[in-house]
Amino acid sequence: MREFRWTEWAQVIINFALAVIGVIALYIYDGQLKVMSGQLKEMHDSGAQTDTLIGLYQRQVEQVTKQATDTHDLAERTLAQAQATNRLAKEAKRSADIAQEAIKSQIKLSNEERRSWLGLGKVSMTKFDEQGVRLLIPFTNTGKTPAEAEFAISFSITSQPMNDTPKINLPFAASGVIAPQGGQQVIEFFNIFSPGAYQQVQGAKLFVYYIGAIRYIDKTSPTQRHTTFCFYYDPGEHSLQPCTFGNDMD
Repeated sequence: MREFRWTEWAQVIINFALAVIGVIALYIYDGQLKVMSGQLKEMHDSGAQTDTLIGLYQRQVEQVTKQATDTHDLAERTLAQAQATNRLAKEAKRSADIAQEAIKSQIKLSNEERRSWLGLGKVSMTKFDEQGVRLLIPFTNTGKTPAEAEFAISFSITSQPMNDTPKINLPFAASGVIAPQGGQQVIEFFNIFSPGAYQQVQGAKLFVYYIGAIRYIDKTSPTQRHTTFCFYYDPGEHSLQPCTFGNDMD
């Protein structure tokens, strides 16, 4: 029987050691494989949960988007309704303003129909000489309401013809209440001529104007109304003529 040499024993020992190391490595690899498998499973499960969360988030985003769209549509409908209501309100105000103006116009027309109207009749001159001037001035209420009136007249002698009513403080005096279709007749006397002035008036070197007014109120309005008049002496006709200004009534 042959004896083993020490080199062969060494080879056996090395092979046995390698076998033990292989078993240990195999055991380690198996543990690592199990750990990696567990991690892979966790990653897979985590991925599934992530997919679930992503799906949930997508559904939430879709829901929020739908709600935002619905809210936008509601806002647009509300705005359209508000604009329509605003248009209706403007139309209603316009109609109310038209109705109010119509009522005011009707009231004004009614008052105009019922109000008093004081106007002049034919003014005549009964005296015009060196001693003075006497005028007969009638005025009549042609309206439908009594008028409480005041009357005033004055004169002006100028060296040039006038083309506008002069600013004169008229001496108003109460004339009382003038009934509808009634009137009064005022007689005024003016001692207006200084020595030689009468001849200058007759020679058209001086000009004589008579300016007057009636102011009155009635119960149809608190507004004071006025009738103004202006006449000048015409030496060629030896009569009074109406001025081209200063004759008006309101």
